[in-house]
Amino acid sequence: MRIAYLLPDPGIPVGGIKGASVHVGEITRAFARAGHDVLLVAMRAAGPAPDGVELVVLDPGPLGRGPGSDAGRIAAVDRFLADAEPAIRAFGPGLLVERLSLFAGGGTDLARRLGVPRLVEINAPVTAERAGYQGVADAAAGELLERRALEGTHAVAVSPPLAGWARSRGVAQVTVVPNGVDVERFAPDPDRAADVRRGLGLEGAEVVGFAGSLKPWHGVDVLLRAAALPADRRPRLRPLVVGDGPVHARREDVAAATLPGRVRFAGAVPSTAMPAHLAAFDVATAPYVMPASGVGFYF
Repeated sequence: MRIAYLLPDPGIPVGGIKGASVHVGEITRAFARAGHDVLLVAMRAAGPAPDGVELVVLDPGPLGRGPGSDAGRIAAVDRFLADAEPAIRAFGPGLLVERLSLFAGGGTDLARRLGVPRLVEINAPVTAERAGYQGVADAAAGELLERRALEGTHAVAVSPPLAGWARSRGVAQVTVVPNGVDVERFAPDPDRAADVRRGLGLEGAEVVGFAGSLKPWHGVDVLLRAAALPADRRPRLRPLVVGDGPVHARREDVAAATLPGRVRFAGAVPSTAMPAHLAAFDVATAPYVMPASGVGFYF
């Protein structure tokens, strides 16, 4: 089958190191490995296309952040969908797969014009997420476009709560496929793990780790405060934070206040280095925080 994967999100660059970028790369690479011809149409690229995947980048140029940028982003997404149509039509897909993205409501119309079935991949309630963490000037417009993107379509959601949310937005059918892992890529590798530990000064340590893009909902501050509780009884305990993001500096402040000199921040690492860093953990954690708004329920 010929599959066109549509990524109308300027915050998810193809080939980037953030989790969403890796996710898109893995999904499209898996399609190609299964023998499909794959076209990935995206707004941004920070690296090469996944192996076996044809890439078209339609970069909208600089876009603002925060509520004041909403009108510009809506216009950019509309232009992207219009510009994507000729490339997708020339590719001749038998299926259009679209990652649900903020302010992207035109995928249903695009699939109708192309005469192909469409599948929407849902990883978050995108408007609620934006409103909860960055602010949104017109939440009603975001939700309207969200419903337009989902109503009557088939969807894949990463969790049962998110599937229920999708049903409330009018999807015709939703299948739950939890996030997975490439077990071959992430097979334990003691030698590479030892190299990471040596490089970070963690030889002989009890390493409690987190890996992610350091967003507010990841709860790294909770992890650091929790690790401080047994610190007197476990002198070899060392938290290791792998990744970078908007709350990095604040988490370093928490580390200095709760576990001075004992927390290691590895910073952002390429996805190819992530298996060795995860293997360096004795305990891996996911200390995600449930906001009062419920934005984080899809985890």
